[in-house]
Amino acid sequence: MSRISIKEYILRKRDDYLGETPRGKSKMLDEMCRTVGMTRKYVIKLLSGNIEYRERKGRGKTYDGKTLEALKKVWHEAGCPCLPYFKAQIGMWVDEYDAHVAVIPDSTKSLLLRMSDRTMSRALAGEVRVKPGWSRANKHSGRNGTNGIKELVPAASGEKIMACGVPPGDIQADTFAL
Repeated sequence: MSRISIKEYILRKRDDYLGETPRGKSKMLDEMCRTVGMTRKYVIKLLSGNIEYRERKGRGKTYDGKTLEALKKVWHEAGCPCLPYFKAQIGMWVDEYDAHVAVIPDSTKSLLLRMSDRTMSRALAGEVRVKPGWSRANKHSGRNGTNGIKELVPAASGEKIMACGVPPGDIQADTFAL
């Protein structure tokens, strides 16, 4: 229900509520609480006339659709970095985007520079994070595919080549990822 329809509904039910018996009031309250989705005590106050249902006006929107769209584009062009880092570097990213990709109006630039990282987080909540190609590979597990370097470096297990048989200066190390 919209706020206006809730207000009309409560005003219509007020006279019926005041003329009801205690048992009828209880049934009426149960039905109204289910209908409007408010707590029982709040509905009692509204029906008895102690308080009046009023529209809550918010603070309003600070950032328009153009600013949020520009934020998404700059973020994607920057490689989708984490937002605290992105916020710290936003001036550089906006200038780079403005110089090389597309022109951003000055009013939108000032709003982007003023935006907090939490606001950026809320604005980018539904966006898919696409990392650049160089960061997609799993660098630690060894499943990156062969890039030629592994074949160039001779390596064997310690069971095949004994350490006493290796000339001085050669090293073979093994790493693992957790």
